Amino acid sequence: MNVLTIDPSVKLAWNIANADACLSGFTNIEPVHFLYAILKIVDDVYSQDAVLIGIHVDASYLSPQVHEIREFTKLSDDEITRIRRSIHKALHMEGERIPIISLHRSLRLKDIFNHAEKIAVQTNSATLNIVHIAKAIFIFPSTDVSSYLSMKTSEKPSLTWETSVNNFVDEYKLASITLVFTDMIGSTSIKRKYGDIESARIFRTHDKLIRTELLKYPQSKVIKTIGDSFLVAFAKMSDAVGFAIFIQSALRNHHEFLQIPLKVRIGIYAGEILERVKSGSGQSDPIFGMTIDLTSRIMSLASGNQILTDSGIYRQVSSELPYGQPIGLGDIEWRCHGSYKLKGLETTPLEIYEVGEKGKALFERPESAEKAERID
Repeated sequence: MNVLTIDPSVKLAWNIANADACLSGFTNIEPVHFLYAILKIVDDVYSQDAVLIGIHVDASYLSPQVHEIREFTKLSDDEITRIRRSIHKALHMEGERIPIISLHRSLRLKDIFNHAEKIAVQTNSATLNIVHIAKAIFIFPSTDVSSYLSMKTSEKPSLTWETSVNNFVDEYKLASITLVFTDMIGSTSIKRKYGDIESARIFRTHDKLIRTELLKYPQSKVIKTIGDSFLVAFAKMSDAVGFAIFIQSALRNHHEFLQIPLKVRIGIYAGEILERVKSGSGQSDPIFGMTIDLTSRIMSLASGNQILTDSGIYRQVSSELPYGQPIGLGDIEWRCHGSYKLKGLETTPLEIYEVGEKGKALFERPESAEKAERID
C-alpha cells in the first residue's frame, strides 16, 4: 500500500481532537472527537486550540481544504455550528483545561483512517489531509457520529432559514418577499485547472463581489449560503433584479475573471406572505418553503451568465428598469422564454422571463430541468 505523507491539517485536527478527548474524559480518541476538530477548523474557531497546543497554522493554507469539505458535505454555516455545539454539549467539554496527555486512536477511528487513506489513494493524492478524513467520516459514519450527521437538512431549508425570513419580513412589514438564488457553474473544473489554493482565492473573490454589491441594498438579507450558492431576500422586486444584473456585469468585467470560465446562474421569484410559523414552534412554513423551492427551480433552468424569473416580476419591474437602468449598465432587455411546469406548481405553469444587459447576457431559451419541465 502507498505510504502517504501526513498533511499539517491532519496534525492540527489530531492535536485538537486529542485535547478534547482528554477534556471529555475519554481514554482514546474517537471519530466524534475528530469530527468535532474538523468542524472547528471549518467553522474557523480553532485558533484558541492551536495556541493552547502550540501549533501555528496559516489560515490561507487551510482555506482550500475547508472549501472542499463544505462543498462535499453540503453543510451550511448554521448546520456546521449547530453540529459542533451539539457535540460540545453532549461530551460535556466544559470547565477548566485538564493536563493533556497523548491518547491513541480507538478501533473505530483506525477504521476511519483506513477508509481515508483509501480515498486519498483513489484520488491520486500522496498526502493524507482532513478532506480525506472528513469524507471517510461522512461516507462511513461510525455509531458515535451518525446521530450528529443526521442533523443535516435536506433540500427543504431548515427552520433557521424560515426564522431568518420571518425576522426580515417583520422588520420591513412586508406583504410579499422576493428571493434571489445564485449558483456558480463549473467550480469543479476551476479547481481542476487552477489547483486548490488559487481556486479558493477565486471563490473568495466571487463571494466578496456578491457581499459588496449587497451593501448597496439596505433592504436585503443573506438568508443562507450553501457552498458557492447564495439565497438572498429583498424587500423590493426592483432591488432584486438590479442586484442580479449588477452581479452578472461585475463577473463579466472583473479583471480576475476575464480569463477564467467562472459563470453564475441566477433565479428570482416573489411570494406573498400569507402565514408564518412562530419562532421555536418546530413546524415548517409551506408558504416560505414553496417560495424558496420555486426560486431554486427557476434558477435550475438557467445557464451561466443568465438571470431567469417569472411573469410576475416582469410585469412589476420591467417598467421600473427601462433603458440604461440601473445606472452604470447598458440597455436592459427582457425576453419571454415560454411556459414551464415546476414541481409543486404543476397545475399552474409559469411564464419564464430572462433579464439582462442587451448584447451581453445569454438570452437563450432554457431546456427542461429535473424539477422544471419546458412546455413547447
